[in-house]
This record gives sequence, structure tokens and C-alpha cells, in this order.
Amino acid sequence: MKSSLFRLCLIKRSTLLYWLGFLMLGCSQQEQAPLTIEQLHIMQIPPGQSTAAAYMTLKNNTDKTLVLNYVHSPIAADVEVHRVIYDQGMMQMRQVQHLSIDPGKTLNFEPGGYHLMLMGIEQAPAAGETFDISLEFENGYAIVGKAEVRSLH
Repeated sequence: MKSSLFRLCLIKRSTLLYWLGFLMLGCSQQEQAPLTIEQLHIMQIPPGQSTAAAYMTLKNNTDKTLVLNYVHSPIAADVEVHRVIYDQGMMQMRQVQHLSIDPGKTLNFEPGGYHLMLMGIEQAPAAGETFDISLEFENGYAIVGKAEVRSLH
């Protein structure tokens, strides 16, 4: 009787250790999010202005090309992807309808390049506040980032 009870305890303990090990392995190898946003921010909006540019780093962690189709934010009537280009010695800002991000690549949204243009801002957020910006992709992926409002000073 004692040996049967002892074997049963060993089996339960072995099973418990097996499952704990399995769970720990799963935790250490967490699946990476399909998209990541870092450093999403705008500069504080001066009084009387209703537009702002948002900058960030956007990474495609998938093995597919992702196409950004729609961007929106509750603080703006409209949000568009823009790109600054140099054409015949002139710097021009152009809207980008569908922005592709290759698999495993990072795209920097920064002054003088790609940026999100927030237009029709009625109530400008104060420095230090955050607000949501949602990005939706053709492949069914979507991500919401928290944009930080940075002080001008």
C-alpha cells in the first residue's frame, strides 16, 4: 500500500513538474506582436492651430508585407499619412494613400520624412497628456498607439 501511494505521489509530482516546465517554456517564448509602435508623439500644439504632425517608429514583425490603409484619432477630424519629398529643389509634402511595410522592416515617421498629419483638432491636448491613434492595415491587422504630447520647451 505504501509503495502504491509513493508511486502515485511521484507520478503526480512528475506530471506537475512537466506542466510547470511547459508553461515556463511558453512564457519565455512569447509570440511577438504582429506590429509594434514606439515613440509615438506630437509636439504641443500652439494656440489657434488645428493641425499637428505625429511621429513614431512602426515595426512589421510578420512575414507578410503590411499595407496601411486607414488612420484615425478621437482628437482629429482627419488623419492622413504624409511624406516630405524634394522635387526640383523644393521640399513638398504629399499624402500617401497606401503605405507598404515589408516583412521584418521598421519604418521611421520623423520630421522631413513620413509622418501622420492630424487635421481638424478642436481641443488641443496639453503637454504631458496622451491620446489614441489607431492604424488599420489591409491584412486585417490593427494597432492602437498612445501618442504623447511633448512640450515645445
